[in-house]
Amino acid sequence: MDGFSASQRVPPSPSPKTTKIVKARYVSDLVLDSKLDTEISNTYTQHVRYIPGHAASERRVRVVERWIRENPLGRGSYGTVYRERCEEDESKLRAVKEIGKYTMEWEKLDYTRELEAIFKFSHPKYSHCFVCADGWFENDLSVFISMEYLSLGDLGRYLSRPLPECEVQVIFLQIAEGLEYMHDNRFIHRDLKPANIMVVNTGPNWFVKIADFGISKRRWQDSTTTSTLQRGTIAFAAPEQLGFLKASNRGSLTFLSDMWSLGAVAYKLLSKKIPFSDIPDLMNYLSGQLPLPIEILQSKGVSKVAQKLLADLLSPEPHQRPSARLCREHPWISMQIPLTTTEAGTTSTEQFINQDETSKLFEPSAVWSEDIDPEMNITFLNECPSESRLSTPEPLPDVTGYNHSSASLLVKESLHRNHGQVRQNHCRR
Repeated sequence: MDGFSASQRVPPSPSPKTTKIVKARYVSDLVLDSKLDTEISNTYTQHVRYIPGHAASERRVRVVERWIRENPLGRGSYGTVYRERCEEDESKLRAVKEIGKYTMEWEKLDYTRELEAIFKFSHPKYSHCFVCADGWFENDLSVFISMEYLSLGDLGRYLSRPLPECEVQVIFLQIAEGLEYMHDNRFIHRDLKPANIMVVNTGPNWFVKIADFGISKRRWQDSTTTSTLQRGTIAFAAPEQLGFLKASNRGSLTFLSDMWSLGAVAYKLLSKKIPFSDIPDLMNYLSGQLPLPIEILQSKGVSKVAQKLLADLLSPEPHQRPSARLCREHPWISMQIPLTTTEAGTTSTEQFINQDETSKLFEPSAVWSEDIDPEMNITFLNECPSESRLSTPEPLPDVTGYNHSSASLLVKESLHRNHGQVRQNHCRR
């Protein structure tokens, strides 16, 4: 299968004096108040918390928790997630995401952005839609985020076969609700994919939560300055995130970029395939030379209403995509779609694990999956922080008359000229 792969670069060694990662940047009270009083040793992490007491003499009760690190749950470009167990109560587990400060310095990342999103949506009002965190801490080299541990892992581990449409409806509705909360609060996720959707309960009554706000962005309503951060997995990223739209159509990265990703995720759930398996097909679709590949949805018996909704979500024109609210209220959500004979009884955890040869991948990832997409994955490094840099971009190649024979060279050339460095990309042909 044609596509691009990404290999991780090794960042330079950190300075022993690296103690500050964010210089002269605003840190919200929400983030500051969520920091845990912590002592970190080679064998454990100890937190001191204060809880309300029951008498005037004990208005605040000091509680000490010691956590022991166990196995790693997953690794990504910007961090690693570990499972930890509480020494005082071994039934208590948590997931801890570690992000190297030197990586953030090198990549010019602002970790406070992720922390703000995580703690904003860890509020009880939103906890049914998002993986929740209970605090963060740091040492000289890393920032650590303590989050709820979800033993069933991420949605990507349950896609060894297409899911029944009636179950995809359930998952789709929950993701759309979460995106509506994010967008109403001026946040864009920017990396929505099955690996960032955590499973609380498997089918047929799926319960999922959105995770990994590592590249989420707050979009201020009164600001025209937006970011075109080129990170994420290409199989689920909107074309405007990747720079594959003509300059006149590119505009700013908006909430509608997440809606393309939602459409791509739903397409994957229904068909086990991604909409575009390589960049040439994607660019031919954007130029109008290829239609959206809906034949596979038709072959799986997906309803025409669902096909139309996915076509709208995967529109090359962002303004033609429905919002999260419209998706949540879409007629497809309320349609009664029965299980087919072949679909009935295919969604238990045991059946998925037993029938997937890569069952080792079913180890729970908690909140982070391996940063590897077997279909198509590419990671961009540079960010354009100002609108002025977007106003006069070097033109992308004209995709009119685009053909497969010249696709690989043209795409690689375009990526390098327009978006800075690319992680050692190559075409598997």
